[in-house]
Parts: sequence; C-alpha cells; structure tokens
Amino acid sequence: MILFEHIIFLPLLILIVPLIYISHYWKRRGGRILISYKIYHDKPYFRGSLFWNCLSFCAYTLLWISLAFMILALANPGVIQKHQIMLKDSSAIMILLDVSPSMAAKDSGQHDSRFEIAKGAIQRFLSHHEGNSIGLITFGREAAVRIPLTRDYHFFQQRLDHVWLLEHGDGTNIGMALGLAALQLQRSGAGHKSIILITDGANNIGEFNPEDAIILLQSLGIQAYTVGVGTQERLRISVWDKKREELLTGFVDDAYDEELMRAIALETGGYFFKSESAGAFDAMFSAIEQQHTQDGLSRTSVTTTSSRDLLLQIALILLLSWVFMRYVILREVF
Repeated sequence: MILFEHIIFLPLLILIVPLIYISHYWKRRGGRILISYKIYHDKPYFRGSLFWNCLSFCAYTLLWISLAFMILALANPGVIQKHQIMLKDSSAIMILLDVSPSMAAKDSGQHDSRFEIAKGAIQRFLSHHEGNSIGLITFGREAAVRIPLTRDYHFFQQRLDHVWLLEHGDGTNIGMALGLAALQLQRSGAGHKSIILITDGANNIGEFNPEDAIILLQSLGIQAYTVGVGTQERLRISVWDKKREELLTGFVDDAYDEELMRAIALETGGYFFKSESAGAFDAMFSAIEQQHTQDGLSRTSVTTTSSRDLLLQIALILLLSWVFMRYVILREVF
C-alpha cells in the first residue's frame, strides 16, 4: 500500500499538461531552430530534419518526466507494510511420524505410499503456517528427535527430506514416541503445547506403554491429535533398507489401533482423525492450524518506507540526461 505524506502537492502534476502546451504548441511561445553544424557548413539546411527532431523530443520528454518525479518527491510517497509479530512463543507442536516399513504401503486408489503422502501433507502444513515452533520425532522400533522445535520452516523442510523408512528398525513404539515428545514440549515456554501422532500401526514394542504416556501428557497439559493412516486391506510393500543396502519386500495387513488412538486424543483434549488420502491429511492439518491460530498471541507492526530520496535521484538523473542531450548531443546555444 502506498501513502502520500504531503498529498497537497499532487495537484501540481496537472500543471505539467498546460506547461507542455505553452512550451511546445502555443503559437506565441517563441523557440529555437535546430541546425546541425555539419549540415549547416557543408550542405544546405533541410528544415524539419526527422533525426534531430526526434532527439529534441526525447530530451524534452526527459525534462517533463524529471519534473513529474520532483513533484512526487514533494508529496513524499511511502510504502506501508504490515508485519505480524508473535509476542510470545504461543504454540509448540511436535509431529510424531511413523517410519516403520508398513508406511511404504500404497492404499487403493493412491499413487504414493502412506509415508510420502504424510510427508507431503506436513510440507504443505508448513507452507501455510507461521509463528509457532514445530518439531519432528520419527519412530519405529525406537524413537528419536529428528528436528528440535524450531520456527525455521526452511530448515525443517530440508531435514524432512532426509527422513527415511526403517531408520529406527521394524516396529511401532508409540509409547516411547509420546514420552519423548512430552519431554521436548516440557522444555518449551509455549503457552499451548500439542502433539500430532501419525501412524498406520498399533503399539507393539517398548517398555513405556501408551497408557502411561497419556497420564504424562495430561500432567503437562499437552494436547494430542492422532491420525490413523491407511486401511485394513492386505497390501504388498517394498522398502529399501539403507543400513543393510538391500530391498525388502513383503505384505502388510495390520491396522492401527483405533481404540487407543481415540483414547490418546480424547483424554488429552485433542481429536482423532482417519486419513486415507492426501486430501484427508490436508483437512486434518487445516483444522489443527485454525485452532492454533486462535490460540496465538500477536500484534501487528506497521512500517512505512519513504521513497522521496529514490524519486529525487531519478529526477536528477533525468535532468542531467536532458542537459547532456541539449548541450552536448544537440549542441544548443543560449
């Protein structure tokens, strides 16, 4: 948005039109005759030489444009920009992503695997999200903090690109992932803390069970959103094991534990979602984003950048160009 500090000077732009008329078209204006030295001395003078008239026209065009920029500089236009500033780290979100081999399955009607669909949805969530700290924990047989809580979403997306299946072994250790997320969020000074758990399997390993994790989340005031991925159909999977450098193939017919997923969400004040497609993922993330936006505390900062100096510099360059064309190229005399 552009705002003029001294808008009273803008009507002066209208005066340029009559000035142009008086200077170039009024019959009583007087004027000068353009004569080339070479033509004047060596050849007969041809009145109305197109080349010299064009140069003269260009020179005076620069003069009038320069005058217009000077008037605009007097009005002092400024570019107004609004910035949303978070007054505090109001929300912190830990995303828990299942990287067990079953996430390589492609459900009916889907071109991408569950893992790729989930990663894509997370990336889109980041592109439409701002202001809150977001981190990532990946889990399989074990769990690890892949990305600590950060507001640097570009860094987050770079690290997300290097997440791969089977990096924590075969298994679904939901309890450990929840416990690790709780510890990360406990250190955050955010006013609203939440977890987004994405998995296609049931908890099948680990000493720290999900029921204990629910109690921990409740004690810390952490809200959990759970996302059940995929269907119960039997699907063939193919996974490249980077550690062993071999291709693993097999079948998966296990499904996530819906009862447990609902319990984790409802007992911590969150919601349970079923996601079998990219669209369902986007709808889920959109619902979460709306709630976090409402909980955020921010203020709007308005800054104005003056364009006066830039306009004066342009006007000076145009004016000097006019002088150069008149007295150096056209060689006009007073």
